Amino acid sequence: MLILWAIVLGGQISSNQTGFADLSPNVGLPILIGIGLRLGLFPVHLVYDENIGIRRSQGTLFRFIPPAASLVLLSRIPPETMNSSFIILIKILIFIAAGYGLIHLISEKKELDTRPYWVMILSSFAILSTLNGKPFASVSWGVTMILIGGALYLHEARTR
Repeated sequence: MLILWAIVLGGQISSNQTGFADLSPNVGLPILIGIGLRLGLFPVHLVYDENIGIRRSQGTLFRFIPPAASLVLLSRIPPETMNSSFIILIKILIFIAAGYGLIHLISEKKELDTRPYWVMILSSFAILSTLNGKPFASVSWGVTMILIGGALYLHEARTR
């Protein structure tokens, strides 16, 4: 909803049709906040289901689809948005989220419980890439999150 509001706001400011290709710099910050909320940086997403079969297959799919959709918008944020004074505050919050995710990724006992923290860490890297002026580097972080994360969390180690 925040992203739709930002697009409507951008259309009112620029008084022309607004699409993702020609976003106004004024709507970049609300879109960035909406992406952060959708990625699960704030608030943190928790476990869906306790059934291990569903958690390993469909649960992994459910965890990686929303971040993949959100990271598409991340590379479309106008570069003029990165000059805002709120960017420093957002960078600090993203560093805190990445550190929180890293601590929980290392300390969790079950590997399936680390999925939200995997998404949190790599999404933080993607957002920081965009904030540092490299929006297409966020695409590589997103691909890394989906491909390596999918391989890690779909694989089941069998012990005898």
